[in-house]
Amino acid sequence: MFKTNEKKIDEIHQKYINKPFLQTQESNVLIICDAADEIKFNVIKNKALQRHDERTSTLTFSVNNNIDPREKPTKPYYRNLANLNQIDSFLDQIYRQEQRSAFKIRANFGTIIQTSEYDGNEQKISYKYILPVDPNIERRVPLIIKSQENIQSYKHNLRDVIANMLERTQEDTHKKIVAIFSIMIWIYRFSLADAAIPSLQKHIKRREVYYVECKQNLCFFTAYSFITMPNFKEKRWKDCSRIAEGKRISKRTCRKKFDDLYYGFNFATDIDEFIEKEQINVHVCTYGDKYQSPSYYAIHHYKCDTSDRDFNVLLINNGVNVHILYVSDVQALTGYRYCDICKLQAFKTSNPNINRDMKRHMEKCKKNNGKIVKKVILEKFARPFVPHILNNITYRYLFVNDREIEFKPTEYYTNYDIETVEKLILQNYGEDQTVISYLIPYCIAQTVKNKSSIHSFCYDIRQADFLDQWLDQVFEEAKQIKKDNKYEDESIPQRFEVPVIKFNSAKFDVSLVFKNLKSKNWRIIKHIGSGTVAKQIIVKHKDTHIQLRFIDALIYCTKMTLKKFFRDIGGGTMTKGRFPYEYINIDNNATELDKQEPFPREAFDNKLKNKSISEVKYQEYLVETAKLTTR
Repeated sequence: MFKTNEKKIDEIHQKYINKPFLQTQESNVLIICDAADEIKFNVIKNKALQRHDERTSTLTFSVNNNIDPREKPTKPYYRNLANLNQIDSFLDQIYRQEQRSAFKIRANFGTIIQTSEYDGNEQKISYKYILPVDPNIERRVPLIIKSQENIQSYKHNLRDVIANMLERTQEDTHKKIVAIFSIMIWIYRFSLADAAIPSLQKHIKRREVYYVECKQNLCFFTAYSFITMPNFKEKRWKDCSRIAEGKRISKRTCRKKFDDLYYGFNFATDIDEFIEKEQINVHVCTYGDKYQSPSYYAIHHYKCDTSDRDFNVLLINNGVNVHILYVSDVQALTGYRYCDICKLQAFKTSNPNINRDMKRHMEKCKKNNGKIVKKVILEKFARPFVPHILNNITYRYLFVNDREIEFKPTEYYTNYDIETVEKLILQNYGEDQTVISYLIPYCIAQTVKNKSSIHSFCYDIRQADFLDQWLDQVFEEAKQIKKDNKYEDESIPQRFEVPVIKFNSAKFDVSLVFKNLKSKNWRIIKHIGSGTVAKQIIVKHKDTHIQLRFIDALIYCTKMTLKKFFRDIGGGTMTKGRFPYEYINIDNNATELDKQEPFPREAFDNKLKNKSISEVKYQEYLVETAKLTTR
């Protein structure tokens, strides 16, 4: 099922906490703004309200069958709306009906839309209504409901959604929401957790695990019914009998009659009293990732010192609901044989020496009265924690041989810079999201520092596959940098990645060239960071085995601007050339960059900041560009 985001709900609430929606007029719908044509509005409003079936409290509509079955709601609730208080009472009513177990909730509003169009000098007003039949609309954030507090939070969230509608309506004059006439609440009930584990069905068929179909929170007591009412060949109890026995056990141990409001057995508060009354040891197993592979394993043992009886249960948790099953054969379920004395030490059943190991352990267990005695065994020689030495093979070697004075930083490297142009697309994603444009690289410049010189080269969009050509030359330049960074003493071990440095590249520049870092000639062998923030990437050439280490220089220092970085780290000053960023675009770059004459002065205008280049700076640009053959 889709994920929820409580933080997003809180952020929306903080945004609209000081400007909530207030109903200003009484009506049989929620009025967002005044209608331009009351007669047409009332006709559509009456049609929309008639879609609600008062007898069944729902409406008829078709569901998209292409939706992932895990994202399909379990049950919809629908009603017409005339005021905000009806939303609160509707949510309270749903909570009373669904509160037996946790569930996810999602809401959508039925709206009346006003469209204004101009035909010459005449304005035409039309109306339509939209039913709230899409549960996966993006702006309706889902929430897991576990308590009345969660319901109160969702009430506030729906008011914030309406306030957001009002805000967008005030900004839109062509098409706007004028009223909300109904609400659809979608409920997503969580299936029983054991149904999600295919391997469990195998153990149920083998009768190693027993499952009782029960919609009430009685799973712990129905599991315990296999102790109080064991199955025999002559008699196998039905689920209804075990549910009845579970209610009797619940009444006996909890000292109150079972009712539908019972939330289930709480191990934290109820287990001690249970084992004391029933005089039984409870051993809990679960399913999850242990030792990097999903498996069944024991997680807790609740002991009763005065009893040898055992009650084994399997606890399955899907993150919201918990279900408990009775385990008749722990060894077959987990693949481990547990010590009969301490119930803690386990031996893998596939171990050919299991009987020998078990015998040795049980002899120690008897001496220690079932308690595991842990011993601390220290290493023969103490090892200091010095990762800055142990993780650097060069410094470690020099340190061991008392030659730290020979250690030197990486002196030669290469860096790059990318320029982009904006490509307009105006593409809609969902109901409320529109991507106006995105950036594509059109030029990349590289500076190489080796022992003999500092030189630069550049590729741009006018050349076919220019990013691949750039990387190919970087690998060629890296051969010399690798040689120059070597120690004269070849016995000193080194890592020979060639640094490719960029300032503040983790979130932007690397993403522009990331797809080019994987090709038939080279591949990514190491990636540090996330999918959106690449702190370090190592790319290896398949033929020459040269390794490039793409680094963001900003991760090695405090947050600062590029100008301060040059001053504080580089010990110099930064000078930046002038380029008409808004003048060059995806459509004209090929023709404009090939021209020999300088850019006109208006090409440097910044419309975003409403600024233009001064005459003095433009004359400086003319002096600089006279040295070049093209723009």
